Amino acid sequence: MTMKADCPVVEVRANDLKDVYGKDEGKAGVYCWGYYEAETFIPLYVGKSRNVHERLLQHYCRFRSGEYRLFAADELRSAYIAKSNVTDRFNSVYIPTSFKSVIDELPNHKSFHDLMVANFALRYIHIKEESDRVHAERSLANHIGRGRLLTSVPLGGDHTLSDDLMWLVLPQLP
Repeated sequence: MTMKADCPVVEVRANDLKDVYGKDEGKAGVYCWGYYEAETFIPLYVGKSRNVHERLLQHYCRFRSGEYRLFAADELRSAYIAKSNVTDRFNSVYIPTSFKSVIDELPNHKSFHDLMVANFALRYIHIKEESDRVHAERSLANHIGRGRLLTSVPLGGDHTLSDDLMWLVLPQLP
């Protein structure tokens, strides 16, 4: 778990999940989860919750079992690691719309899915007020780009992030 004195964000990586889950249970906030590749955090999902830890456990279990669509690995790598892809929408290579897709299609993406699960990371910041969480979630979606997320976030929010929220989307935490 990462949390520096000057950083308001808590980060938990896959190998620390079992050790830190529940330590902040019951706290409201905004979160961003994704995975690390080449020491770069690649955001895939933003959300808000009255109980961040409970919600993140649900997301991790669902992501691990293949219940979320997957973007093309090369598009993610060129956008976040090489920084050469400026697309505002990633192509889905896997969409779990039926038992057939989960059983027949997910294995075709097993190595990339396994890499993402093994390097899963979640970041969150405590925000008490619901209206502030709504605004923060929408601003995060605007900043990352709605077509670059696995989630569908209602429109609204700013296109700029407060200093506290900017920590959620940095390629690396200090």
